[in-house]
Amino acid sequence: MSEKLLHHFVPRYYFRLFNGGKRFIHLLRRANGSVVRFASVRGQCARRKFYGSTAIENSLADLEGHHATVLSAITQFARTGRALSLSVEGFNILSQAILLQRSRTPRALNVLVSGGKDLLLHVFHEYVKSRIDLPNRETLLAAARAGNVPVPNRDVVELIMSMSISLRSVAALSDLSLVLLRNASAFPFLMSDAPVVLYNRHFWHEKSYGVLGFQSRGLLIFFPLTPALQLMLYDATTYSVTASDSVVVVFADSDVAQLNALQLHSSVEAVYFAEPEHASHAHDLYRLHRPLLSAATSEFLVHSPGSIMVDGKPNVNDVMHVFEPHLPVLVDLSFIPRTPITTWGSSGFCVGGPVSSRKRRLP
Repeated sequence: MSEKLLHHFVPRYYFRLFNGGKRFIHLLRRANGSVVRFASVRGQCARRKFYGSTAIENSLADLEGHHATVLSAITQFARTGRALSLSVEGFNILSQAILLQRSRTPRALNVLVSGGKDLLLHVFHEYVKSRIDLPNRETLLAAARAGNVPVPNRDVVELIMSMSISLRSVAALSDLSLVLLRNASAFPFLMSDAPVVLYNRHFWHEKSYGVLGFQSRGLLIFFPLTPALQLMLYDATTYSVTASDSVVVVFADSDVAQLNALQLHSSVEAVYFAEPEHASHAHDLYRLHRPLLSAATSEFLVHSPGSIMVDGKPNVNDVMHVFEPHLPVLVDLSFIPRTPITTWGSSGFCVGGPVSSRKRRLP
């Protein structure tokens, strides 16, 4: 019973994949940079009743069996050196594994709750402002502006909604291209307690709109599998990646360090490494990036009339927009050439971010 009460938001099969099947792993705590060696895998990335019920945990375990099969097969392809070959069904299962893992973590919950709270406070403020008959109107308005209005705790509901949406969004990744990043540098790949990272180098300088949506142009998805292997999904209409049999060999230490920095910034509590000697790299990375580390939140903005396009026309009313911002680190990977963006006109925006030019394509 106690095991079922401890809900894992990063499955144990993923830890076994990453560390070669060992029962322990090594980690660096994000809070203070301290290193813990030989930590039991069983207790990692787990919280008591995180999903609210054992039934949900059991349902996730059923899905994880399919995900583990596909991810294990991919690592086997990489070890043999053969060309990666995934059926449409296999790619869909992989996409489901990626999206579910992205949506089921405390980081995902923090992003959802922060933006949702700001949205509710704004709606409450606007409602009170419209009610000139309220005797305590000014007091309520001041409380709303200061964020002192109690917001119901809906963490489990938000988390279940996040996972449900992810499971229905598999088709949104069907036009992305898949490559394996094979690590030939001096540094290992690290993983975190939020190992699936969404990034958009193409629109990194755009801060006022969400560009991490599953259909956003320029989307990149990174997912480390082992210290020597990482999955990358990318928008081939934006980036030109040269791969041999769907494999990119990464030689540059700086490339691996940047990918590991994304894991560190994506984390909530810890980053993990498979071997004790990898601790020095993790700690060096932490010291370098510590000033930039920030809590995972979402942005809430109100776009005034005429400032964005809705169905091809300027918005008539205010549009409330909640989106996840970029991680606070700019990466330039040597194996992803890109075309710089110099201007970005207002006609290019729609609700949810830049209009995607990606075309549907199955692998």
